[in-house]
Amino acid sequence: MRKTIEFGIVITLVAVLFAAMPVSASYTFTTYDDDRSSFDAAISGLHSTELDFDELDDKAEVTDHYSDMGVVFSALPVSAEWYGVSRYYPTARSGSGSLSASNPVSYPIGVGVPWDSATYSELYVEFGAGTSFMGAYFIDNSAPITVRIFDIDDNEIGFFIISGTSESGNSGEWWGVVANERAIARMTFTATSTGDFFAIDNFVFETVITSDIDIDPDTLNLKSNGQWITCYIELEEGYDVADIDISTILLNGIVSAESEPTEIGDYDGDGIPDLMVKFDRAEVMGTLGETIDYEEGIKFYDVTITVTGELTDGTLFKGEDTVKAICK
Repeated sequence: MRKTIEFGIVITLVAVLFAAMPVSASYTFTTYDDDRSSFDAAISGLHSTELDFDELDDKAEVTDHYSDMGVVFSALPVSAEWYGVSRYYPTARSGSGSLSASNPVSYPIGVGVPWDSATYSELYVEFGAGTSFMGAYFIDNSAPITVRIFDIDDNEIGFFIISGTSESGNSGEWWGVVANERAIARMTFTATSTGDFFAIDNFVFETVITSDIDIDPDTLNLKSNGQWITCYIELEEGYDVADIDISTILLNGIVSAESEPTEIGDYDGDGIPDLMVKFDRAEVMGTLGETIDYEEGIKFYDVTITVTGELTDGTLFKGEDTVKAICK
């Protein structure tokens, strides 16, 4: 079943988002309940990643295992372990007595969400660079599951319900959502009955490729008056830095790369081409200053800088570097 719903939000402040997640007064979502083929058709031509979790060990806790792919999982803690699922984290399960013992959907590995008989099981998913779609098999949810979607500013921009069925532990139903923009930063999935456990498998979202970035200089004096901060970007094998759309590059989701000067070279001499871009130093310093938790008497702080952007075909990339900030 496919449903299209438009949500409107009023923006009363100037919102600054990743270039991959432009500001919009409304978002349109199409949902696919028990209809994977239509979901796959809707995302045809887009770059997608599918996690089947089969490489995980039984009872592995699934948190930031896939953070380098741009997605992090977490869950609401509960009071007791159930069938080997952690009290605190989504957990890979396989084998006899588990959610995927003979399940054609989740075999050999599925990911269970913490559950006890007094708590509404709740799964949290964060997308590091945003996504315009998400889909998965939901296993053993005999009661409906509510879905809340949030943008990068933590505005709730979508609310949906995954229908409950007469599912047993050996079944699963596909549910997915496709947005008109890359606006999905975070999602929450909540069971509507304390007596109902659920799990997921074959989790699909928009691909984020890994990039190695090097910020120059490595030490930044927040009071200095230099003109530029330089960044060198390398992409993983199979991608070309010449395909990076410079207009989409952002530092910490706020500061845009300058349109010039830019240069493709091999700054670190490792045989891998890199793209050199520059950021306005004053804007970067202002951004970094807002991220530091200052302590009396402390002069030096390690600060993580994130650089995101898109290739000309819309593929996302993301990289991080740590620099030392001097605060006088």
